[in-house]
Amino acid sequence: MDSPHSWALALYKNEEYTIAGIPMMPVVKGARSTKIQSLFYMVLLFICSIVLFACGDFNYFYLTASLLFNSTLLYFIWRMWKEDDHQFVWAKRTFILSLFYILGMFSSMVIGIL
Repeated sequence: MDSPHSWALALYKNEEYTIAGIPMMPVVKGARSTKIQSLFYMVLLFICSIVLFACGDFNYFYLTASLLFNSTLLYFIWRMWKEDDHQFVWAKRTFILSLFYILGMFSSMVIGIL
């Protein structure tokens, strides 16, 4: 479970995971560690999505969409990281946005190879 999408959900539902005793990262490592790793993995995800274009696998439509989607999700994760560790407003927003991010990225990949 190494993705900003799943970690935003784990942060957003942290209290429920704690009560249930499910060892999600925020429960085991804490909210700050989860937010730092989420930001780190988002930067890696951003780079990897650009590498797909650089390798010649996708066209400029994909590049434009990728820059838009990745920049937006990176901003949301940065805001989540800046938030106090006991607050999860941006974690919820990040999770919701990540659903659209996933749809948008995969759609742009399909369109981007045409």
